[in-house]
Amino acid sequence: MRLRATVVALVLLVAGVPNVASARAVEIEGTKCAKAGQKRLVKKTPFVCTKTAKGSFWFSSGTPSRTAVGGSTTTTVQSTTTTVQSATSLTSQAEIPSIIQNWGFNLAPYSASTGYAGDMKIRGVVPPTFGGENAARDNAQYRLLIDSIALQTVLGKASPQISFWLPLETKVVSMITGTVCKVEKLYSGDFTVMIASQKFPCVNGQSLVSFEHEHVINPVVTVGQRVTAGDVLATVSDYNPHWKAKGLGVVEIGILFSKKNSNQAWHACVSSFLDPARKSAMVQAMESAMAAWESELSDPTVFDERAMPIAGCYTTEEIPA
Repeated sequence: MRLRATVVALVLLVAGVPNVASARAVEIEGTKCAKAGQKRLVKKTPFVCTKTAKGSFWFSSGTPSRTAVGGSTTTTVQSTTTTVQSATSLTSQAEIPSIIQNWGFNLAPYSASTGYAGDMKIRGVVPPTFGGENAARDNAQYRLLIDSIALQTVLGKASPQISFWLPLETKVVSMITGTVCKVEKLYSGDFTVMIASQKFPCVNGQSLVSFEHEHVINPVVTVGQRVTAGDVLATVSDYNPHWKAKGLGVVEIGILFSKKNSNQAWHACVSSFLDPARKSAMVQAMESAMAAWESELSDPTVFDERAMPIAGCYTTEEIPA
Protein backbone atom coordinates (compact mmCIF):
# COMPACT_ATOMS: atom_id res chain seq x y z
CA MET A 1 0.00 0.00 0.00
CA ARG A 2 1.41 3.41 -0.94
CA LEU A 3 1.70 5.84 1.92
CA ARG A 4 1.33 9.63 1.73
CA ALA A 5 2.84 11.23 4.82
CA THR A 6 1.43 14.55 5.93
CA VAL A 7 3.20 16.18 8.84
CA VAL A 8 0.64 18.33 10.64
CA ALA A 9 2.65 18.94 13.77
CA LEU A 10 6.06 18.31 15.24
CA VAL A 11 6.36 15.53 17.77
CA LEU A 12 8.54 16.51 20.70
CA LEU A 13 10.13 13.66 22.65
CA VAL A 14 11.28 14.72 26.06
CA ALA A 15 14.06 12.73 27.74
CA GLY A 16 13.33 12.54 31.42
CA VAL A 17 11.82 16.02 32.11
CA PRO A 18 8.56 17.20 30.48
CA ASN A 19 8.64 20.37 28.32
CA VAL A 20 12.39 20.14 27.64
CA ALA A 21 13.47 19.39 24.08
CA SER A 22 16.47 20.10 21.91
CA ALA A 23 16.16 22.69 19.16
CA ARG A 24 18.07 20.38 16.86
CA ALA A 25 15.59 17.57 17.57
CA VAL A 26 12.83 19.88 16.32
CA GLU A 27 14.83 20.77 13.21
CA ILE A 28 15.37 17.15 12.07
CA GLU A 29 11.71 16.10 12.44
CA GLY A 30 10.15 15.67 8.99
CA THR A 31 13.34 16.41 7.03
CA LYS A 32 14.60 14.14 4.26
CA CYS A 33 16.96 11.26 4.95
CA ALA A 34 18.98 8.96 2.72
CA LYS A 35 18.06 5.38 3.63
CA ALA A 36 14.91 3.94 5.18
CA GLY A 37 15.59 2.17 8.46
CA GLN A 38 18.52 4.39 9.46
CA LYS A 39 18.46 5.63 13.05
CA ARG A 40 19.79 8.76 14.72
CA LEU A 41 19.90 9.78 18.34
CA VAL A 42 19.68 13.58 18.70
CA LYS A 43 19.91 14.92 22.23
CA LYS A 44 18.61 11.57 23.55
CA THR A 45 15.69 11.66 21.10
CA PRO A 46 15.59 8.64 18.73
CA PHE A 47 14.70 9.21 15.07
CA VAL A 48 14.03 6.64 12.35
CA CYS A 49 14.36 7.24 8.61
CA THR A 50 10.87 6.29 7.39
CA LYS A 51 10.00 5.59 3.75
CA THR A 52 6.86 7.20 2.31
CA ALA A 53 5.46 7.61 -1.19
CA LYS A 54 7.13 11.01 -1.43
CA GLY A 55 10.53 9.92 -0.18
CA SER A 56 12.25 9.07 3.10
CA PHE A 57 11.99 11.40 6.08
CA TRP A 58 13.20 11.54 9.68
CA PHE A 59 10.47 10.93 12.24
CA SER A 60 10.74 10.62 16.00
CA SER A 61 9.20 7.56 17.60
CA GLY A 62 5.77 9.11 18.21
CA THR A 63 3.04 6.79 16.95
CA PRO A 64 1.27 7.90 13.74
CA SER A 65 -2.44 7.51 13.14
CA ARG A 66 -3.69 6.25 9.79
CA THR A 67 -6.91 7.16 8.01
CA ALA A 68 -7.98 5.94 4.60
CA VAL A 69 -8.26 8.69 1.99
CA GLY A 70 -9.55 7.84 -1.47
CA GLY A 71 -8.24 4.28 -1.41
CA SER A 72 -4.78 5.31 -0.17
CA THR A 73 -3.56 5.86 3.36
CA THR A 74 -2.65 9.16 4.95
CA THR A 75 -0.19 8.91 7.83
CA THR A 76 -0.57 11.81 10.22
CA VAL A 77 1.91 12.44 13.01
CA GLN A 78 -0.12 13.60 15.98
CA SER A 79 0.87 16.63 18.01
CA THR A 80 1.83 15.11 21.35
CA THR A 81 4.40 15.38 24.08
CA THR A 82 5.80 12.05 25.23
CA THR A 83 8.22 11.33 28.01
CA VAL A 84 10.84 8.86 26.80
CA GLN A 85 12.55 6.66 29.35
CA SER A 86 16.17 7.72 29.73
CA ALA A 87 17.08 4.97 32.20
CA THR A 88 19.05 1.92 31.10
CA SER A 89 16.80 -0.60 32.85
CA LEU A 90 13.53 -1.04 34.69
CA THR A 91 13.17 -1.35 38.44
CA SER A 92 10.54 -4.05 37.91
CA GLN A 93 8.00 -5.37 35.42
CA ALA A 94 5.46 -2.98 36.95
CA GLU A 95 6.87 -0.32 34.61
CA ILE A 96 5.89 -2.29 31.49
CA PRO A 97 2.90 -0.59 29.81
CA SER A 98 -0.36 -2.54 29.50
CA ILE A 99 -0.82 -2.04 25.76
CA ILE A 100 -1.19 -5.53 24.25
CA GLN A 101 -4.14 -5.63 21.84
CA ASN A 102 -4.08 -9.27 20.66
CA TRP A 103 -2.33 -12.62 21.10
CA GLY A 104 -0.12 -12.20 18.03
CA PHE A 105 -2.81 -13.65 15.77
CA ASN A 106 -6.58 -13.75 15.49
CA LEU A 107 -7.82 -15.67 18.53
CA ALA A 108 -11.57 -15.65 19.19
CA PRO A 109 -13.98 -17.71 21.31
CA TYR A 110 -14.39 -21.24 19.95
CA SER A 111 -17.10 -21.75 17.35
CA ALA A 112 -18.73 -25.19 17.37
CA SER A 113 -20.04 -24.54 13.86
CA THR A 114 -16.57 -24.05 12.34
CA GLY A 115 -14.32 -26.00 14.70
CA TYR A 116 -12.04 -22.95 14.98
CA ALA A 117 -11.23 -20.37 17.66
CA GLY A 118 -10.49 -17.47 15.34
CA ASP A 119 -7.51 -18.69 13.26
CA MET A 120 -6.81 -21.59 15.63
CA LYS A 121 -8.03 -24.95 14.36
CA ILE A 122 -9.27 -27.22 17.14
CA ARG A 123 -11.73 -29.77 15.77
CA GLY A 124 -9.96 -32.64 14.04
CA VAL A 125 -6.45 -31.75 15.23
CA VAL A 126 -4.54 -34.82 16.40
CA PRO A 127 -1.32 -34.08 18.31
CA PRO A 128 1.89 -35.97 17.49
CA THR A 129 2.63 -39.00 19.66
CA PHE A 130 5.92 -40.65 20.55
CA GLY A 131 7.38 -43.85 21.93
CA GLY A 132 10.67 -44.62 23.64
CA GLU A 133 12.13 -43.70 27.00
CA ASN A 134 10.98 -40.06 26.81
CA ALA A 135 7.48 -40.87 25.57
CA ALA A 136 5.65 -39.64 28.68
CA ARG A 137 7.40 -36.27 28.64
CA ASP A 138 7.11 -35.75 24.89
CA ASN A 139 3.48 -36.81 24.64
CA ALA A 140 2.54 -34.51 27.52
CA GLN A 141 4.32 -31.57 25.87
CA TYR A 142 2.80 -32.17 22.44
CA ARG A 143 -0.74 -32.26 23.82
CA LEU A 144 -0.55 -28.51 24.43
CA LEU A 145 -2.07 -26.73 21.45
CA ILE A 146 -1.72 -23.58 23.54
CA ASP A 147 1.65 -24.10 25.16
CA SER A 148 2.46 -21.90 28.10
CA ILE A 149 5.69 -23.90 28.36
CA ALA A 150 4.71 -25.19 31.77
CA LEU A 151 7.07 -28.14 31.36
CA GLN A 152 10.02 -25.85 30.70
CA THR A 153 11.32 -24.17 33.81
CA VAL A 154 13.85 -21.47 34.60
CA LEU A 155 15.32 -21.69 38.09
CA GLY A 156 12.51 -24.07 38.96
CA LYS A 157 9.75 -21.73 37.79
CA ALA A 158 7.46 -22.01 34.78
CA SER A 159 8.40 -19.85 31.79
CA PRO A 160 5.89 -17.08 31.01
CA GLN A 161 6.31 -17.40 27.23
CA ILE A 162 3.29 -18.73 25.29
CA SER A 163 3.35 -20.77 22.05
CA PHE A 164 0.35 -21.33 19.80
CA TRP A 165 0.11 -24.13 17.23
CA LEU A 166 -1.83 -22.85 14.25
CA PRO A 167 -2.56 -23.92 10.67
CA LEU A 168 0.39 -23.42 8.34
CA GLU A 169 0.32 -20.03 6.57
CA THR A 170 -1.50 -18.35 9.48
CA LYS A 171 -0.50 -14.70 9.68
CA VAL A 172 1.27 -13.36 12.76
CA VAL A 173 0.28 -9.80 13.69
CA SER A 174 1.80 -7.18 15.96
CA MET A 175 0.56 -7.34 19.54
CA ILE A 176 1.09 -3.61 20.02
CA THR A 177 1.38 -0.32 18.19
CA GLY A 178 5.05 0.64 18.02
CA THR A 179 8.26 0.35 16.01
CA VAL A 180 9.98 -2.75 14.67
CA CYS A 181 13.18 -2.89 16.71
CA LYS A 182 14.65 -6.20 15.59
CA VAL A 183 14.12 -8.87 12.92
CA GLU A 184 16.60 -11.58 13.81
CA LYS A 185 17.23 -15.13 12.61
CA LEU A 186 17.02 -17.80 15.31
CA TYR A 187 18.82 -21.09 15.92
CA SER A 188 15.82 -22.86 14.37
CA GLY A 189 16.29 -21.13 11.01
CA ASP A 190 13.21 -18.95 11.44
CA PHE A 191 12.91 -15.44 12.89
CA THR A 192 11.92 -13.31 15.83
CA VAL A 193 10.30 -9.91 15.33
CA MET A 194 10.56 -7.54 18.29
CA ILE A 195 8.38 -4.45 18.60
CA ALA A 196 9.26 -1.48 20.81
CA SER A 197 6.57 0.69 22.35
CA GLN A 198 6.41 4.48 22.26
CA LYS A 199 7.29 4.66 25.97
CA PHE A 200 10.46 2.59 25.52
CA PRO A 201 11.66 3.40 21.99
CA CYS A 202 14.15 1.39 19.98
CA VAL A 203 17.69 2.78 19.94
CA ASN A 204 20.40 1.01 17.93
CA GLY A 205 18.35 -2.18 17.77
CA GLN A 206 17.66 -2.29 21.50
CA SER A 207 14.70 -1.39 23.71
CA LEU A 208 14.22 -1.59 27.46
CA VAL A 209 11.03 -3.53 26.75
CA SER A 210 10.54 -5.70 23.65
CA PHE A 211 7.30 -7.39 22.66
CA GLU A 212 8.42 -10.64 21.04
CA HIS A 213 6.88 -12.57 18.14
CA GLU A 214 9.20 -15.58 17.90
CA HIS A 215 9.47 -18.54 15.54
CA VAL A 216 7.99 -16.88 12.48
CA ILE A 217 8.88 -17.10 8.80
CA ASN A 218 8.57 -14.78 5.80
CA PRO A 219 8.73 -11.50 7.77
CA VAL A 220 7.17 -8.60 5.85
CA VAL A 221 8.43 -5.77 8.06
CA THR A 222 11.82 -4.12 8.45
CA VAL A 223 13.67 -2.56 11.36
CA GLY A 224 12.51 1.00 11.98
CA GLN A 225 9.08 0.44 10.45
CA ARG A 226 6.11 1.68 12.42
CA VAL A 227 3.30 -0.79 12.95
CA THR A 228 -0.17 -0.66 14.39
CA ALA A 229 -1.50 -3.45 16.60
CA GLY A 230 -2.95 -6.05 14.22
CA ASP A 231 -0.59 -5.29 11.32
CA VAL A 232 0.82 -8.43 9.69
CA LEU A 233 4.44 -9.12 10.63
CA ALA A 234 5.11 -12.62 9.30
CA THR A 235 3.77 -16.18 9.05
CA VAL A 236 3.79 -18.94 11.65
CA SER A 237 6.94 -21.05 11.55
CA ASP A 238 6.99 -24.61 10.20
CA TYR A 239 10.31 -25.48 11.86
CA ASN A 240 8.89 -28.26 14.07
CA PRO A 241 8.63 -31.33 11.80
CA HIS A 242 6.21 -33.21 14.08
CA TRP A 243 3.59 -30.47 14.10
CA LYS A 244 4.30 -29.58 10.47
CA ALA A 245 3.30 -33.14 9.53
CA LYS A 246 -0.04 -32.38 11.20
CA GLY A 247 -0.43 -29.19 9.14
CA LEU A 248 0.42 -26.82 11.98
CA GLY A 249 3.07 -24.16 12.58
CA VAL A 250 3.94 -22.10 15.63
CA VAL A 251 4.32 -18.59 16.96
CA GLU A 252 5.71 -17.89 20.42
CA ILE A 253 4.96 -14.59 22.11
CA GLY A 254 6.61 -12.93 25.07
CA ILE A 255 7.91 -9.79 26.73
CA LEU A 256 11.66 -9.26 27.14
CA PHE A 257 12.94 -6.46 29.38
CA SER A 258 16.05 -5.12 31.09
CA LYS A 259 16.03 -5.04 34.87
CA LYS A 260 18.01 -2.83 37.21
CA ASN A 261 21.12 -4.34 38.81
CA SER A 262 20.92 -7.37 36.51
CA ASN A 263 23.22 -8.24 33.62
CA GLN A 264 20.69 -10.53 31.97
CA ALA A 265 17.38 -10.13 30.19
CA TRP A 266 14.06 -10.95 31.88
CA HIS A 267 10.71 -12.30 30.75
CA ALA A 268 7.24 -11.24 31.87
CA CYS A 269 3.83 -12.85 31.36
CA VAL A 270 2.10 -11.44 28.30
CA SER A 271 -1.32 -11.88 29.91
CA SER A 272 -0.37 -9.42 32.66
CA PHE A 273 -0.02 -6.51 30.23
CA LEU A 274 -3.18 -6.63 28.14
CA ASP A 275 -4.79 -3.33 27.20
CA PRO A 276 -7.57 -2.80 29.79
CA ALA A 277 -10.05 -2.11 26.98
CA ARG A 278 -9.26 -5.47 25.36
CA LYS A 279 -8.43 -7.59 28.40
CA SER A 280 -11.84 -9.12 29.07
CA ALA A 281 -12.39 -10.19 25.44
CA MET A 282 -8.84 -11.54 25.10
CA VAL A 283 -9.00 -13.58 28.30
CA GLN A 284 -12.40 -14.93 27.29
CA ALA A 285 -11.03 -16.04 23.92
CA MET A 286 -8.05 -17.76 25.56
CA GLU A 287 -10.21 -19.57 28.12
CA SER A 288 -12.68 -20.63 25.41
CA ALA A 289 -9.92 -22.06 23.19
CA MET A 290 -8.38 -23.96 26.13
CA ALA A 291 -11.73 -25.46 27.11
CA ALA A 292 -12.47 -26.43 23.50
CA TRP A 293 -9.12 -28.20 23.16
CA GLU A 294 -9.68 -30.12 26.38
CA SER A 295 -13.09 -31.14 25.06
CA GLU A 296 -11.53 -32.22 21.74
CA LEU A 297 -9.11 -34.49 23.60
CA SER A 298 -11.77 -35.56 26.12
CA ASP A 299 -9.34 -34.65 28.87
CA PRO A 300 -10.13 -31.77 31.27
CA THR A 301 -6.63 -31.97 32.75
CA VAL A 302 -4.68 -30.82 29.66
CA PHE A 303 -4.40 -27.36 31.22
CA ASP A 304 -4.27 -26.68 34.94
CA GLU A 305 -6.35 -23.52 34.79
CA ARG A 306 -6.59 -23.31 38.58
CA ALA A 307 -2.81 -22.89 38.73
CA MET A 308 -2.89 -19.96 36.30
CA PRO A 309 -3.02 -16.51 37.93
CA ILE A 310 -4.35 -15.33 34.56
CA ALA A 311 -5.24 -17.27 31.42
CA GLY A 312 -2.15 -18.32 29.46
CA CYS A 313 0.47 -18.04 32.21
CA TYR A 314 1.37 -20.33 35.08
CA THR A 315 3.31 -17.51 36.67
CA THR A 316 3.20 -13.73 36.68
CA GLU A 317 6.62 -13.45 38.30
CA GLU A 318 9.62 -11.91 36.58
CA ILE A 319 11.69 -14.76 35.16
CA PRO A 320 15.28 -14.51 33.86
CA ALA A 321 15.41 -15.22 30.14
